[in-house]
Amino acid sequence: MSNSLIQVPVDELMVDPNQPRRVWVQSEIDRLAASIAARGVLQPLRVMWDKERKAWRVVNGESRWRAAKLAGLATVPCLPVEGELSETDMLADQIVENHCRHDLRPLDLARAMSRLKRLKGWKSQDLAAELGISGSSVTRAESLLTLPEDVQALIDDGRLAESLAYEVSRLPDADSQREMSHLIVASRLNREQIGRAHV
Repeated sequence: MSNSLIQVPVDELMVDPNQPRRVWVQSEIDRLAASIAARGVLQPLRVMWDKERKAWRVVNGESRWRAAKLAGLATVPCLPVEGELSETDMLADQIVENHCRHDLRPLDLARAMSRLKRLKGWKSQDLAAELGISGSSVTRAESLLTLPEDVQALIDDGRLAESLAYEVSRLPDADSQREMSHLIVASRLNREQIGRAHV
């Protein structure tokens, strides 16, 4: 990566189509925009020149870019990536950055991990070692992808917490998982109560 900071017009930046994050919470962007309006962009975006689209692609820092646009900034500070960055390297960087800052929603993280594993031909332990995260974090993330889509929707909209969803994933079939998920949402069960329920 280059050490040369450049100022890039916000309109000359584009989203990375492979960005693992799919869900953006407007209230979070609004808060960040207010901070940027008051103090500017304190951490530069990491960008890569996209020859095909003739624009700078945001590798890391899409939240800052969205907030900067909302705050009315004309330019944002960026660190350009030198040379080519492979899709797998870019995805790994994005997962690490978002995971460390807890920016990725649980299912976005799980899908990104699954995609990186597939691209690299890795096992779960390889992924954990490469990303510098625990094996249990990978296992828990992967378990969410085994849940039925309607249960995943409860996780995506924040009604079913990731830790509870993991407990639900341990139930033997989709019907049991749906039933328990709706019971958790309706009755606000905790992990201990869920554990007792599937003993």
